[in-house]
Amino acid sequence: MKKLLFIVVILAIVIAGGPFVSGLQAEKHYDASVVQLEQALQEYQHLISYSVKKDYQRGWFQSQASTELQISPKDEAPITLNMQHSIQHGPIFWGKNPLFGLASTTTDLQYSAEAQEAISMLWKDKKPLVISSVTGFSGETTFDIKLTPFSLEENGNKVEVKPAQITASITPQADKLNASGHWQGMSLNSQDGTLNMGKMTFSSDKTRVLESLWVGDDQADIDFLTFSEPSGAAFRQVNLQGFSMTAHSELQAEAINANANLRFAAVTIDKEKLASDIILNLKLNNIAAKPLVAIQQVMTNWQQQALQQTNPTPPDFAQLQPHFQAILKQGPSIEISKLHAATQKGNVDADLLASIKTDNPMLLSNPLFMLGAIQAKANVSVPKALLMESPMAPQLEMYIQQGVLNEEAGQLKAKVDFTDGSLTINDQKMM
Repeated sequence: MKKLLFIVVILAIVIAGGPFVSGLQAEKHYDASVVQLEQALQEYQHLISYSVKKDYQRGWFQSQASTELQISPKDEAPITLNMQHSIQHGPIFWGKNPLFGLASTTTDLQYSAEAQEAISMLWKDKKPLVISSVTGFSGETTFDIKLTPFSLEENGNKVEVKPAQITASITPQADKLNASGHWQGMSLNSQDGTLNMGKMTFSSDKTRVLESLWVGDDQADIDFLTFSEPSGAAFRQVNLQGFSMTAHSELQAEAINANANLRFAAVTIDKEKLASDIILNLKLNNIAAKPLVAIQQVMTNWQQQALQQTNPTPPDFAQLQPHFQAILKQGPSIEISKLHAATQKGNVDADLLASIKTDNPMLLSNPLFMLGAIQAKANVSVPKALLMESPMAPQLEMYIQQGVLNEEAGQLKAKVDFTDGSLTINDQKMM
């Protein structure tokens, strides 16, 4: 009996005291998120002025908070966004998923009268965005953002935006981000053309390694993208089907290595298939990271100065020169390990490996030294029947007789080598 009473007392302490302790921690994380918001806005202070006001009313089992953000673009009227937060304290969220955590927050956006008028025209009596978040015991916050669909028709033009949802988790230090989501697509019909996009899904897992440099993994898929554009008196319709992209980047020895794989299942124009199974595998290696960040900072400073001047002075590209030189001295390379497309005339295939390396990057200002520093190798294979329909057709036989192009089983092939300023094609020296 005493053991049972002891267990009941412990459970009562956890259930009653847990929300109070969780509420204290939740308030700390709320304050930290406001600081992060202000730090993010500081990067754009050359474009906008802003103010952030907050209010937090902590209770035992739940708290209420409000965040007012006012943004004033240069020479424009201020925009005010008021966020009302209803915060349920953990450690247990009855009837919710996840069941455990530090705090579960529902955010309600409130708009100005002018903005609300426009919102009512698009979304009627529905909320444009539905935002909720859960803060875990480690301080990581997971956001769930849902876009409510809407449509608008005016002057013969119609746009329809379908629902979307994003789930994103970020660490308290804002140095790791994991996100995924989907968008059901959109359509646009106007007198100038049409645009239709199918479902999009995406995911991202990133880590901040320098001030504004993130590395990690990205993935995106789009079912289809169809658009029409004027072509004489009629419209030409282009259909891109089955797009997918995966990308990875990492920081090694202060250099960025990145790769991306892109694919289209098919491309058609006016219902005629132009190509299918289009694949591009691309790699960028040994890109100096700190000069990249420095270039970004220089560009930001230029933009800030231009906005503050009535007659902006032209940018001084000399400021970028030492950073570009540092990148070139590192010896960056680009590789297309696979370029492929299947056409009705046959397959198009190619690959490329190019690099630039010099111990004295200042010499690269001279075009001859630049050519000497570039090393490149490529292989190309194209159906002869496809080239016979191109402007190159009259010269093809001449190139074949000269050995510049090799003909094999209906394919025209070339092996290109550019080393130390010397160009050879199919082992024949061209320069």
